[in-house]
Amino acid sequence: KKHNFITMVLSEYKADIPYGVVSIDEENNYAGVVEKPTYQYFINTGVYIVNPRVIDELEEDKPISFPDIIEYYRNKGEKIGCYIVNESAYMDMGQFEELEKMKEKLNV
Repeated sequence: KKHNFITMVLSEYKADIPYGVVSIDEENNYAGVVEKPTYQYFINTGVYIVNPRVIDELEEDKPISFPDIIEYYRNKGEKIGCYIVNESAYMDMGQFEELEKMKEKLNV
């Protein structure tokens, strides 16, 4: 039990770059190249576990995004934690192509 005020559920995401990625210095001089790298990131699944106070303190009829809520409480010193799930543990529907994949997977 980590006693987070807010916990964000994250997923691992790997991005394959099909090209050589070139690094340059501040004067635009060549600094190196990595051929067809794979980068790993942690992405926001849009799932949050929140202290009930977060809901109680929301202003009625005032739209606000969860990233803004998280920043607000982080700036107030509240503990914001992350829980990481495997990329197969959730399905994204934020993009049309991903929604179609989700529908296929669920036979909908």
